[in-house]
Amino acid sequence: MRRKRKNRAELIWWLGVVVWAIALVLWHPDADVSYLEAPSLSAKPPHFGIFHQLVKGQTIGTVRMLSLSDDLLAQVGVVVLLAPTQPVPVDHREQLLEWVDQSGGTLVLGYPIFKNPYEQLSAFSSEIETLSRWQALATPQTSVLYCVLDEANSGRDVPPFRHTVSGVMEADEGRVWLEDEERNVIGTIEPYGSGQVVQLAMADILDNDSLGRKRTHLFAATLLDVLGRGTKWGFVEAYEGIESTPAFIKLVGSSRARALFLQVLLLLWLGYWWRTKRLGALRRYVGQRDVRDVASQARDTGEFYFRAGKSRWALSCCLDYLKLMLKGRHVSGETKSRALKLVDAGTTELKRGRDDMEKHALMIKKIALSQQELVESIKGSKR
Repeated sequence: MRRKRKNRAELIWWLGVVVWAIALVLWHPDADVSYLEAPSLSAKPPHFGIFHQLVKGQTIGTVRMLSLSDDLLAQVGVVVLLAPTQPVPVDHREQLLEWVDQSGGTLVLGYPIFKNPYEQLSAFSSEIETLSRWQALATPQTSVLYCVLDEANSGRDVPPFRHTVSGVMEADEGRVWLEDEERNVIGTIEPYGSGQVVQLAMADILDNDSLGRKRTHLFAATLLDVLGRGTKWGFVEAYEGIESTPAFIKLVGSSRARALFLQVLLLLWLGYWWRTKRLGALRRYVGQRDVRDVASQARDTGEFYFRAGKSRWALSCCLDYLKLMLKGRHVSGETKSRALKLVDAGTTELKRGRDDMEKHALMIKKIALSQQELVESIKGSKR
């Protein structure tokens, strides 16, 4: 059994070395998108970290929504969905509109809303006629934008500002909020049920570049005035490929820590080898002997010395063998305690210095039985 375990340990060691070598050469997984790369957290263009900080500092608070659960929607009064990079399923779009209708909240949409990588939706919901029709411009153009919402209700004056326009809207029944010098609609605010829907032809009006260069910061502040500073805002990150807890192994395998991780793995395999190593040929130890071997050796040793009339020598040999077994590992406390008592009794008897065939034979028998218990104890602990 011991030999098999040693061989198995050695095979596992070599298997670990092979796996490590393969990982060193071939393991370059793509990193999962971490939560730190959420558009509302990143301060880099074309994300919206500055707008998120503006909202967070001037409203009740914000929450990042990695799903459209009813519990999350119940916590917020404004839901913001800005240029998702993955398709927004139809049922999710309808769920958001249903939330607007029933809760009286506000939905802020920043186009483009992607249907798939090659096709863009003309509107957030093609079944709702009140929402503006949207189209991308073949050639983006820098235009002067005007905020045409009633300034008395907006709370502040928004002077004209220049912005590169990549898309426009056609608002039949909606209220126009932003338009350019040619009266192309850039943004609308439209009633829907008991709430309202705000649509921006391009979400980059609120991105880090526009706000960071103070081109659209007054418009963003007006947005907060109109939609409400006394409510919590929810930023939808459910369509950005974000995982709040990225897979550790995949993340490490594609980061700068990859080499360090592999070296630590190698050290762990070296530690395993050190614990299971064998130098030279395997040696059988006392615990490998079965009960028959122990009983045979005790009987043969005793008979040899008894024939010679040397029972004291027979007892001495049996005691030496018992002491050797007690040095092995995995011996239970109770069995070991009984064996030690026999060693003490045998040592005391040997000090008397004379042969006593009857007494020594009985003591050798007890020693043989104790040796059997030690073997069984060792085998039981190793299973």
